[in-house]
Amino acid sequence: TGAQAERDRLASDLHAEVLPAIASRAEELERRGDSASAEVLRDLAHEVRDLVSARRLPILEDEGLVAAAEWLAESLESRASVRIEIELTGDAGVRPPLAIERAAYRVLQLALDNVIRHAAASKAIVAISGTARGLTLAVSDDGRGLDPGEAAKARGSGHLGLSDMRSEAEAVGATLVFGNPGAGTTVTFRWTA
Repeated sequence: TGAQAERDRLASDLHAEVLPAIASRAEELERRGDSASAEVLRDLAHEVRDLVSARRLPILEDEGLVAAAEWLAESLESRASVRIEIELTGDAGVRPPLAIERAAYRVLQLALDNVIRHAAASKAIVAISGTARGLTLAVSDDGRGLDPGEAAKARGSGHLGLSDMRSEAEAVGATLVFGNPGAGTTVTFRWTA
């Protein structure tokens, strides 16, 4: 709950303070005739706006993890060269507690970010199986796989995606497993009431 409140506060601060400052600076540069720099700032503002939207996602709260995962997959596919498929099992009409869905969604964001940025994958599959008393989310890719030594080195150099995923899972009493079945990488989030 504390982590979610902090994320919400940060998203609100970005929206209320950082975006207007970027827009103001872009307008100033435009008036000075520096259209190229103004455009760079507008692109940055667009990225920050996307980031804020992804962190404060009403669709997650209103419609649940499945709808939010579908939205995220569509959004990422429009900007990256990775095809993302969503596979559902279980009762789509029954949802686990919102805190569990938030943690699973955050793991999903981080896992797909790793797929896009590091895996050299062409496809990712997001498998979601949930009930009111349990949720399993697995993100698998056909990329180059996760070398354990490389993962440890990334954590040590400040690349916190793997650690952040583990923290999200632990905060709600879920488990997180990283695996390499055959090729690629699979990240599995499991929660049971």
